[in-house]
Amino acid sequence: MRRPDAPRREPPAERLAQPGALALPALGKDRRVGGETRREPQALRAACDPFPCRHGFDRSVWISPGILLLNHLHYVPRPIPITFVASNGDLCRRNESFYRGPQAPEFVLANLESLDNHMVSQRDGLALAALFDDYHPVEVEQGQLLLQRNAEENRHRAAEWSLLAEHEVRVGERVPLGTDASAFVYASVEMQPRWTARLRSLFLRPPPVRIRLRFQDGKGIIRRINLAAPDVPFLVRPLVENNDDLLAAYRGSGSLRRPDGLVVEAAPGMEAYFEPTVRVRLHRGPAPAP
Repeated sequence: MRRPDAPRREPPAERLAQPGALALPALGKDRRVGGETRREPQALRAACDPFPCRHGFDRSVWISPGILLLNHLHYVPRPIPITFVASNGDLCRRNESFYRGPQAPEFVLANLESLDNHMVSQRDGLALAALFDDYHPVEVEQGQLLLQRNAEENRHRAAEWSLLAEHEVRVGERVPLGTDASAFVYASVEMQPRWTARLRSLFLRPPPVRIRLRFQDGKGIIRRINLAAPDVPFLVRPLVENNDDLLAAYRGSGSLRRPDGLVVEAAPGMEAYFEPTVRVRLHRGPAPAP
């Protein structure tokens, strides 16, 4: 909670007026705010939590709890405040509803990064879709991207999904992502574990599963994915893995990497724990307004 005698932090005056206008005053410097000179606390140099690290203050800006507490701001967590805990459909939808509902914060401070080589867009992926629908970028500072909520007439009460294709293929077989490179394509993955995988999960971790994203130049990347939410789509094209990607997605930049196919596979040595086929559904989903 914010201390009663602590001043309220005003939203930043600087804005992203045009592409490339990202130079902002360094944290810890004097600033003119509302006719007064205020010194920004050095504690704001602290790093954010892995995305989505959205935690609010009284207006509400979403930032790391450590930054909030050190600066005497009002902490208002989303329903599932730890990213990797929001790992199944019900928990993901609770966080999505929070961002689309009347209690959603006015500002979101995001810092995307990969944790343990997991697919960034899958962790709390419905919340990311809500940000694309209902928020826009206003500032970048110290590597962190500040988003502001859209005007009410430009918000979406629910995500709009359209099924592009459904594939049932063998594990390790390529699934094409379609020819419309501009579309925001989301995938949901259903891969059935065998009883041996469930037995292994009782004593060890579940056998890991990977997604391999392939590009037109023949290159590819491998990321770990979670099978606990087969009904929750996550963004696979364009590839959004950090704040530069997120900002480029809002701007419609051609610099984003756009896979043209994906492969779902068990980690090496884990193939025997799964049935030989996998079901992949591709959806056109939320994208930033042009």
